[in-house]
Order: sequence, then structure tokens, then C-alpha cells
Amino acid sequence: MQARLRAAGCARQSLAATRPGPAVAAPEVEGLKVYPAGVGRLVVHVPDGRGEELRLHLASHGVLAKVSPPAQTPFERVEVEGADAESLQALVDQWER
Repeated sequence: MQARLRAAGCARQSLAATRPGPAVAAPEVEGLKVYPAGVGRLVVHVPDGRGEELRLHLASHGVLAKVSPPAQTPFERVEVEGADAESLQALVDQWER
């Protein structure tokens, strides 16, 4: 089974590599900046390994957050629901002082 999965993965990679057209670049992400992530949800990209630090800082100010591991990026995602973007950005800025 594992061999079939590996073979299928290789086939997908080689197919993707032969598709015509320009490669689509991933959008640039600025660390420690608050971004909207759907209705009522915000996300902050934090350098890998520091998400839990920011989560604890936010918790000390009454803001509940969840840390998601990085997905092929040098950032972890700290996700917050129901917060004001401007207030959250102020707390993030305060954390780095």
C-alpha cells in the first residue's frame, strides 16, 4: 500500500511539473501582523517555535487563541476568534517590546 501511495505522489508531482503556464507564487506573509481569516476570525503568523509564547501573552490579556503548526512555512499560525483586529495588533506589538 505504501509503495502505491509513494508512486501516486510521484505521479502527481511529475504531472504538476509538466503543466503549462506560469507558476503561481504564494502570497507573501508578514510576521507578527494580524490578518483576517474568515468571518470573526483573525490570524497572526509567528516565527516558528514562538506561537505558544504569543498564545500565553494573549491569554494573560484575556484573549483565547489556538496555535497551529507551520505548513511548509517558517511561521506558526496563532488563530483568534471574536477579537477586534486593531486591539489584537496592539497586543501583538506589545508582546515584542
